[in-house]
Amino acid sequence: MKAIYHKKFLEIPPKTHSLMYLLNRNELRPPVEIGEFIVELDQVSVATRYPEELAAMSSLYTTELTKEILAKTKEVLKWAKTMF
Repeated sequence: MKAIYHKKFLEIPPKTHSLMYLLNRNELRPPVEIGEFIVELDQVSVATRYPEELAAMSSLYTTELTKEILAKTKEVLKWAKTMF
């Protein structure tokens, strides 16, 4: 999302980790399934930056679920690359 921002506005993107914020700033409207996953990914990524929450999260995210998230993330990247 930051690369898209940089290409579109020719300036350094805002300092943020929020995918939703960047999506909105870029005025992008992804397909529904990708948009819903970006919302989910945006919410999960915040907790991973806090060590006290990371231990609890590691028990929630099984190998299978993690693989599913990675596969969906690849789909988001594939979609994002179409913006170039």
